[in-house]
Amino acid sequence: VDVFGVSDITKKLVVSPEGTIRFPNLGPIAVGGLSVETATEKIKKSLATIYPGIRSGAVRVQVSLGQIRSIRITLIGELKRPGTVTISSLSTLMNALYLSGGPTEIGSLRNIELVRNGKKLVNFDLYDFLFRGDLSKNLLLQDGDVIRVGYCQTRVALKGAFNKPALYEAVATESAKDLIGYSLIRSYIDDIAQKAHAYDQLTEVYKN
Repeated sequence: VDVFGVSDITKKLVVSPEGTIRFPNLGPIAVGGLSVETATEKIKKSLATIYPGIRSGAVRVQVSLGQIRSIRITLIGELKRPGTVTISSLSTLMNALYLSGGPTEIGSLRNIELVRNGKKLVNFDLYDFLFRGDLSKNLLLQDGDVIRVGYCQTRVALKGAFNKPALYEAVATESAKDLIGYSLIRSYIDDIAQKAHAYDQLTEVYKN
C-alpha cells in the first residue's frame, strides 16, 4: 500500500487467513474475496480517517499485489475433471469451471452450486452469462470452497422456424415462452464471435 502526496509512506501488508490486513494505527480491514478495485476503495476509505488529505486529493493511495497465495478448492458432481485443485486466490467460479473442463454431457449448465463452510453460497446459472453477459454471481473463490454441478433434469428441443433451434436446458420455474425467448436472444458468445469475424474481415481487407 503506497500513500503519497503531502504524506509519503509505503507498507507491505499480508492478508491474514481471515481475509484482513492491518495498517499501523488502524484496526483490521477486511479485503478477503474483494477485487483489487473494490479493496483499494475500501482501504482508501479507512486510511482517510488518519490521512484527511485523501478526501481532498492532496494524498493519494495506490494498492498493488505482491505474492499471490494459492488456495485449494474441490470440484464435484457432473464435471469432466472433478477433484481437488490448487488455484490462485484471485480465481473465480468461472475460472474453476474452465479448469474442470465444464459439465459432462448429462451435467447441468444451470444448477452449479458454490458451497462455503458447508452452506450453499450461490447457485450459478451459465445461461445468465451465455444469454445476458451477466457475471454478478461469478464470485471470487476462497480456500476450502466446493463447487458442485448437478445433472441436467429437463432438456427441451426447439425445432423448426426458430432463430436458434437447439436443445435447451429448462428449470422448474420456466415456461415454453421462456425457452422460446432463449431462441430469440443473440447470446453473449454470439456477440463475441460476430465481433471477431468482423475484425478478421477488416484485417483481410487491410491486407489486400
